[in-house]
Amino acid sequence: MTTPSYLTECSAPAPLQAQSRPCEIHYIGATLAPAPVTANMTILPTNAISDSAVAPGKLDVLMIPGRAPKAGSPDDEYLDFVRAHNAAGTSILSICTGAYAIGYSGIADGRTVTGPRLLVPELKDKFPDANWLGELRVIRDENLWSCGGITNGHDLVAAYLRENYPAPLVNFVLALADVTERPKAYADAMAMDFGFMLWQVIKAVPNYLLKKLGL
Repeated sequence: MTTPSYLTECSAPAPLQAQSRPCEIHYIGATLAPAPVTANMTILPTNAISDSAVAPGKLDVLMIPGRAPKAGSPDDEYLDFVRAHNAAGTSILSICTGAYAIGYSGIADGRTVTGPRLLVPELKDKFPDANWLGELRVIRDENLWSCGGITNGHDLVAAYLRENYPAPLVNFVLALADVTERPKAYADAMAMDFGFMLWQVIKAVPNYLLKKLGL
């Protein structure tokens, strides 16, 4: 939304268009084979991780989206790719369960990071060398940015834009996208969230038992 072409399509005033920047997005896979994702969709990678166009030092940002929490560790070639970009100083944006990738790769070690709030206790157990916080939506530690559950990805991208783009342009595109600024800290304590989820389970028990009994 910060590109010249997008702002032109939106008929943005010339002073804002003058603050735009080109942006090229790469969809990166181990190979160029179609990659199945959720919702019965398939993504066609534009680049394999071995391509020079996406080598460390060539990308401004490496965005790591979430995957199934129980999927286990990504393959070594992916983890090596993440480590190499981290070493090169690429801005790495971990969204939702992308937290597992930064955990398995080791780039979160010694840093303050976050992930989906209800998974933070598990992340702490799995990757104890990282400082996992569940109180904040978005955390930046040097070149590593991380956020909570998926919709906090909006907050993460907004925070990244505010650090790297002119404020008038950022405010304009966030308003276009109806992305409102939220407090960095969650309104409720983690214990409140866990209590809320437990209460939903308790309320679901009677109907579950009736179905199990065939009633």
